[in-house]
Amino acid sequence: MTLPITRLLALFLALLGLVGCELPTNGSNGPRAAAVTISPEQLNIAIGETLQLQVAVLGEDGLPLANPSIKWSVAAPAILTLIDEGLVQGNGEGETVVRATVGDSFGEAEVRVADALLLGEATLENQTDHSALMVSWLPVSEPQRFGGESTGYVATDIRGTYALPRLEDGDWVVTAEYPYYALARDTITVSEGRPAQPLRALHLTQQLAFEVVLERTEFAVDDTIWVAFKATNLTNDTLIVVSRTRPITYGGYALAEEGELVLVDGGDRGLAGYVFGGGGQPAFDGRVLPPGHTQLETAVYEIPSFNPIIELDWLFEAGVIEKGKTYQVFAGYVADWTYPVNFFGGDLNDNGLHNGFFTRSLYKRLVPALINIAE
Repeated sequence: MTLPITRLLALFLALLGLVGCELPTNGSNGPRAAAVTISPEQLNIAIGETLQLQVAVLGEDGLPLANPSIKWSVAAPAILTLIDEGLVQGNGEGETVVRATVGDSFGEAEVRVADALLLGEATLENQTDHSALMVSWLPVSEPQRFGGESTGYVATDIRGTYALPRLEDGDWVVTAEYPYYALARDTITVSEGRPAQPLRALHLTQQLAFEVVLERTEFAVDDTIWVAFKATNLTNDTLIVVSRTRPITYGGYALAEEGELVLVDGGDRGLAGYVFGGGGQPAFDGRVLPPGHTQLETAVYEIPSFNPIIELDWLFEAGVIEKGKTYQVFAGYVADWTYPVNFFGGDLNDNGLHNGFFTRSLYKRLVPALINIAE
């Protein structure tokens, strides 16, 4: 039986339309992926533990792609096994990378797999994201210090989980620290490279809270914003906050757009997430806050060049901000004597982890003010 040419053409067009509907969103005729992000981006798990990773795929228009075709891969299968789409399982001790690829774009997550006894937990009061806490360790016989001055340190993931390396036999003090929170410590005994008991969960209570206070929210690109913020002592004790670089009155600020930090690159202005006056000798004229006290920092200090101000004209010319957009402004004390210095710098540390990983986490835990840049 021979079909008429018109019916053959109709059938061909129908099949063509069906194939077109089945093309993945990253195909040559469909929307292309512009950004692929895996969550969490850093992860610590135990051997035998399984965890489901989540992935977000955005198109060139900034909107989520529907039903993207995702290809998952693991750099070192001997360390981490890919069981299913985004479902991973710890297989052996070590560090590896998980990648999710959509078309020409991909996102990665760093995973460390450890013995179950080497995994610990450190969490922050009043937070749901417990990433970027700094966990360090020192032998009991050595003086206990702060600010990461130890034999080494690691960072927690979003769950607050961290993985210690195998330590020499003996007694060790494990310390978890984060700016504006009271540090927490535990003493462990290591035998044959392993703790004798599972690591105790460490919970850090909040000491300081910050809230940016601005006279207005609308600004032109040639305006200068004088950043002011409230500092509140949340404890029942007198709190002394000290900086080692400049007097503590010189605070720092961060600028973010829709949750993403935009002041990241250093440059000659020192825009490394937090901006603050550097140089000088250690300053011991720290801020003293009585229990429950709230103090307004008005940013009118003795040395104007060190005021925490945002020069919008320079940021606009540098392409950091755009007209017609809304940004979040975060601010707080740069207290790198009271709290770990690693959170207030931008250099590589001894572990090869860029300190920007720590500084970027600070702004997420402060209360911002919103500013609109006029068209």
